[in-house]
Amino acid sequence: MTLKEAEVYFKRYDGHSFNMGREEPNLYREFISMGISEELFEKWKQELVDEYILRLRNGEVVPMTNYGLIDTVSSIVRRTFDIICDMRINKYDNISLLLDVISAIDIPDKREKIYVMERITKNCSMMMRYGLGEKMNNVFKKIADFPITEEDRTIDTGCGNVPERYEQAIKEYEEVYERCIEYYKKQSN
Repeated sequence: MTLKEAEVYFKRYDGHSFNMGREEPNLYREFISMGISEELFEKWKQELVDEYILRLRNGEVVPMTNYGLIDTVSSIVRRTFDIICDMRINKYDNISLLLDVISAIDIPDKREKIYVMERITKNCSMMMRYGLGEKMNNVFKKIADFPITEEDRTIDTGCGNVPERYEQAIKEYEEVYERCIEYYKKQSN
């Protein structure tokens, strides 16, 4: 395996070693034996984050369907947050930029909005840790500001209909946000 092949392999799995080892164990062993530096891994992760943010900005996403969730807004947001969580450097800048992009893009599908709301909730603690709680809260509120109609009751989200999942997403966010505020208040005392 060349270094370029190692980079392609790493990026194909968004740098997640568990998935690399599970899906292609022989390649993973070869990859590990190369002794690639953490600095190079961080560089590749940053390149992935930059690529995903650019795709979100440019609208290079596919519409939500019932059959596939690859390369939708919510899947790219999820993947980007996952990579940022795993990074050792540039977390603040990357999270802040991702929040800016999420706030700026149009997410027409209500399911997608809910999935992004859930992803923000999942990463609430990390964003609070980096002092981005207010910005995160503003982005969440902006995404969550959409009407629920009777027709939405017929749209399945994979875990209930749109109004049910929307209400659950709001409730979970509020609970997690309040816990994070309390935790970081205690930490500052």
